[in-house]
Amino acid sequence: IEFVEDTKTVSYLKEKSRNQSLREVYKQIFGNNWENSIANFVESLAGYSVVQYLFQIKDRHNNNILVDNFGHIIHIDFSFIISSSPGNFGFEKAPFKLTKDYV
Repeated sequence: IEFVEDTKTVSYLKEKSRNQSLREVYKQIFGNNWENSIANFVESLAGYSVVQYLFQIKDRHNNNILVDNFGHIIHIDFSFIISSSPGNFGFEKAPFKLTKDYV
């Protein structure tokens, strides 16, 4: 277990911005540097998507995804991997999550 400093959950950021798009949230948070932060977001999203697909990481929601001071996303809470899920019901069918905000 490790503490990840200087991060906020995507859920928190969306709530504080009155559920604006993630793009608008990044513009507000990162100001003139928002385009660079979006590039960091895209690169980290691509990496996590591959890992999420390969290891079948489940339970991905906005409270399990952090944003750091540079715009990178950081996934936390890997308690449901491969076939492990609450009650082993296999509650997620998608190989990885790609929300409208992420696109």
